Amino acid sequence: PCSTAYEASATVTEQQLAAIWS
Repeated sequence: PCSTAYEASATVTEQQLAAIWS
């Protein structure tokens, strides 16, 4: 569960950063 939550959080963060950098 923890691993899944961490991966999900990382994915969201990457998407947010990509949107900001774009």
